[in-house]
Amino acid sequence: MLLVGLILLAASCNSGQKSKKPESPEKTAKRLTEQVADEWLRFDGGYVLDIKGFNADSTLDVAYYNPRSINIARTQWKVDGGQLFFYVLFDDEGYRGSYYSLGYFPNDDRISGYYYLAGEQQEYEVYFERKNL
Repeated sequence: MLLVGLILLAASCNSGQKSKKPESPEKTAKRLTEQVADEWLRFDGGYVLDIKGFNADSTLDVAYYNPRSINIARTQWKVDGGQLFFYVLFDDEGYRGSYYSLGYFPNDDRISGYYYLAGEQQEYEVYFERKNL
């Protein structure tokens, strides 16, 4: 009888509280991609990553400038563990085979990751901040 009373008491205490449902992967992806669509500046050289949008087929609508436009061969994005990651592969003179492998970090409002420079076979740690703060 005491156990039934405790269960009823616990149920009545919790009845006014809404339990917060975890965000669906689709909502997480939508929220994160909306936050990231912007112009981003890599401060160590003035390079601009202009993220216009994230497509349903897991590609990005993106442009890259150094300072001229650089041709992009392929892009891809995904949300994993509530984190947004994306990849941009270049196909232009001096950049062929080079790529960015990046993630968006909402707590810092920063994009960071790695840039692989194919011509030198070197990988560099990089970060981008919003161009128009």
